[in-house]
Amino acid sequence: MREISIAERYAIALLDIAVEKKAVEKFGEELARVVKLFEDSRELRTAVTHPRVDLETRKRVLGELMARTMVNPTCQNFIYLLVDRKRISALKLIMERYAELVDKHLGRVRAEVTSARPLSAPERARLTAALSKTTGKQVVLAERVDPALIGGVITRMGGKVIDGSVRARLAALRARLTAAH
Repeated sequence: MREISIAERYAIALLDIAVEKKAVEKFGEELARVVKLFEDSRELRTAVTHPRVDLETRKRVLGELMARTMVNPTCQNFIYLLVDRKRISALKLIMERYAELVDKHLGRVRAEVTSARPLSAPERARLTAALSKTTGKQVVLAERVDPALIGGVITRMGGKVIDGSVRARLAALRARLTAAH
């Protein structure tokens, strides 16, 4: 719980700076790139978090990597601050919270859509438009494919689940038929 509140404070502070610099989306993308570096390299995680590695070495290693991945100086300084304050282990949580705050700031909502097959461009556009109309916000879709659905879609958005899958409809029909006998 404490780590979540720490991540929240850092994410809010970074968002304030990003709004001021008009780089809200850019900062999010750069944080995501740095998080990916950490996820892809156990050696990097060790070099930056191991107690025997001194602070200057940690910053040098991170600086070289961030320069190669084109992270702007403001985000670099933010990462260095996390290293200085021994909060770098919370980076992924900070990035996730930052993304949520950005969505709220920009008036958008994320929806995860699971379908039996990949959605076509017109299907995706119709679904996005319908969800946007329902929520009154811009909707960003994340798609997953699950052939077990047979057909239809399951949409998860803001804690709500809308199950429009053929599998769910068949299960409901089966339950009604069983109850009728």
